[in-house]
Amino acid sequence: MLLQEKEFKTGLKKGDIHPRCLLYGNDSFLRLSMRKKLLNMYEREGYFCEIYESRDTDFSALLERTGMVSLTGEQKALFIDDFESSLVPSELWDSFLEFCSDTQGGDRLVITVKDSFDAKGKSKDKRLLELFSKELCAVNILKHTGSVLRDELRAICKKEGVELSAELALYMMEICKEDMELLKNECIKLSLYVGKGKRITKENIDSICSKREDANIYNLASLMLKGNIKETMEEIDILLSQKTQVIQIVSNLTLSFYGLYAANVAKAEGKSSDLASKELNEKFSWRMRNYYKDGAKFSRTALFKAFEIMCQAESELKSKSLDDRTLLEISCIKAMEALRERQ
Repeated sequence: MLLQEKEFKTGLKKGDIHPRCLLYGNDSFLRLSMRKKLLNMYEREGYFCEIYESRDTDFSALLERTGMVSLTGEQKALFIDDFESSLVPSELWDSFLEFCSDTQGGDRLVITVKDSFDAKGKSKDKRLLELFSKELCAVNILKHTGSVLRDELRAICKKEGVELSAELALYMMEICKEDMELLKNECIKLSLYVGKGKRITKENIDSICSKREDANIYNLASLMLKGNIKETMEEIDILLSQKTQVIQIVSNLTLSFYGLYAANVAKAEGKSSDLASKELNEKFSWRMRNYYKDGAKFSRTALFKAFEIMCQAESELKSKSLDDRTLLEISCIKAMEALRERQ
């Protein structure tokens, strides 16, 4: 069967969990959290828990051992962590799948995959997921985003005795990215810093939180608006050195210039930044205020031209007509030239 995280948690509360589980999905912190809950549950139930790191495991020896009946009669819970299908020799793959599906002995199996797990691009991963989702139990653990993650951050702070507003929870998600492990740690640090019974402010967050530079790609747009080519290229160097994908940078620049253009239009129509935020579904009101301030320095034509250039770059990235970095840098320079010519 294929379960989502909520269904899996319900099963954990009831103690009703399939004996063979595959934990996968795009949030490593939550995967490990669910794996820890299973480990704690099996330890409480008296299982002898064996833990294997995939990269250090001799799968041939493992398959031989797990097929043996325990002389003491104890039941085992086998955990295979950071699983990579490529580490299982091809000649053992079918035997490994048979082992995974063997529920006769009463032992438990929990496989927690690495981030590289790809059921769409890797045949072994696809077969493993098909086996667990059809005959056993596969748990799809996805990143918590949007309002769900916002409410979780507020709940963490409330538990620590401090108050975090909905807007500042979203602000934390923006500067730290939607990384649950990082955000949880930041909430605890903030709570200790401000003290019980207090309210967290934006100044507290700016002082305490570990900002993820690659999350604030708007900073690149700000440098482009200033017309400083040298600093813009240096900022691109930083983003790329942090393994930020070029398509992510271009997409964010496209959104930034669209926001600047839309803010320019809204301001000309006499609308407030708060009203424009609502109409344009901009979840960060402070960002729209920045769009209003920065966009006012340029003509509508200039901003739209820069927006068009970034849209074109996004299209060309998919066609691979140029090296990604070269395309990014050329597009940024063209957009800056358009802004300078049409001020």
